[in-house]
Amino acid sequence: MKKEFYDMRVRILLILIIMMIIFISFGAVQQLPVNSNSAYNEVQEQLSQEYKRLDFSPEEDGWTYYIYSQWFSNTFGLLVPIIAIIIAFPLFSSESENNTLVFLVTRKGRSFTFLNKVFSGLFVLLLLLIFYSVFPIFYSALFSKSFLPDFLPHFSVSILLGGLFWYSITLLFSIIFNDKVKPILASLGILLISTFIGFINKLDFINTYNFIKGREILNSGKFDLIYSLVLLIISMFILSISYLVFKNKDIDI
Repeated sequence: MKKEFYDMRVRILLILIIMMIIFISFGAVQQLPVNSNSAYNEVQEQLSQEYKRLDFSPEEDGWTYYIYSQWFSNTFGLLVPIIAIIIAFPLFSSESENNTLVFLVTRKGRSFTFLNKVFSGLFVLLLLLIFYSVFPIFYSALFSKSFLPDFLPHFSVSILLGGLFWYSITLLFSIIFNDKVKPILASLGILLISTFIGFINKLDFINTYNFIKGREILNSGKFDLIYSLVLLIISMFILSISYLVFKNKDIDI
């Protein structure tokens, strides 16, 4: 796994830096409405509507509202599929593009190569997603902000499963294609198409953003267990297909 981690070092560092900048900016922006009573009241009213089913007080728990509705349900939630795509797209395609895949397969075998790359990338992805799911706790403690983590596990599981889903899709494209550009374009294409189709009421389940951003949690305060199980099963199925495709892939020098 050392080689895989070494190959991912630049992507990991960039994601860590960019996400840290985004969160710090995100935290700073939250203070702006406080300077204007009307603007602040408007924000609080909006948050109150979004969390009408949750047992929080908009007046006392403004930072908690902000974290759940703006960080998890907007900023971070929007970036989860992108992070998964960035981690997964070059895992196999870069080796094919550089003509090094045949060396790895000859030396270690297809099964070992597949599992080594898949679990290395998945480990990094889950670590990043977990880190930025729990980071609000440390940030809140550091800056003396009151944060209630009651629904943190709900949003975190949605983010992890959503990340796994888009990781598995991009991984499949990384195996199919022999250059690094096509897996990105294919994954982003499916992400955009599924998102737009999800705007249709009866097809809104196709839009995984609804789940990743915790729409059901916002509406009812409950975790969508059925959707999470379906997404997990589909992800495992795609990973199984990826293994079969890699196992039978023609690898030329």
